[in-house]
Formats: sequence, C-alpha cells, structure tokens
Amino acid sequence: YKAFGFKRYLSVYNFILHEILSIFLAAQMDLVTVTLSLVTVILTLFLYIIYKAWRSNQYWKERGIPYVKPVLFFGNHVSSMSSGQLLVKFYKQFPNEPLFGSYDFMKPSLIIKDIDFIRKNIN
Repeated sequence: YKAFGFKRYLSVYNFILHEILSIFLAAQMDLVTVTLSLVTVILTLFLYIIYKAWRSNQYWKERGIPYVKPVLFFGNHVSSMSSGQLLVKFYKQFPNEPLFGSYDFMKPSLIIKDIDFIRKNIN
C-alpha cells in the first residue's frame, strides 16, 4: 500500500475531483447568478413600466379635476365604440361639470364643455 504510493494517488485523485467539482459548482453558481440577475432586471423593468403607467393615470386625480377612470396602458379607449360615441358617453357622465379629464392611452386629455368657463379663465 505505502510502497506503491497508493495514499498519494488517493490524495491526488481527491484533489482533482475536488477541483473538478469546484469548477462545476462555480459554473453552476455563475449560471444561477446570471439567471437571478436577469430575472431581477426584467422584474424591475416590468414593475417600473407598471408604476409609470399607473402614475400617469393619476394625473387628473392629483389636480382635483373629475375624470373618466382609465384602464392601465389603454386609458379610456378600451371600448369598441368610436371616438365620437365615447365622447358623448363621457359628456353624459359629467352633466354638471364645465370640464373633465380623460386619457388617450397613457396621455391625459382635458375636455372643456363650457365656453363661458374658457372665457372666464382666459381673460
């Protein structure tokens, strides 16, 4: 056993096996790290886009102007109605308001119904 260096052979074998396993585990860790980093970046980007869309849908609420409740990303254009039909529907939702807000997708739009309101506030 000692004469043939069997013990030395086992330690070299263990060393090589240990190094191979270390390299394999390091590669696995790198793959896991890259995957987790990629998932984190994608999730963060997704949440940021959702937040920006939600934040743009708060425009009229923050200013105290009555508005048609929007759908995230699509605003008030989810319906199969034409723009004219939607506008008539919105007018009927706010019969006593001189103006109201709506959303063209994520862009806020102000609709002024009362011409006297414009004259009074511009002069």
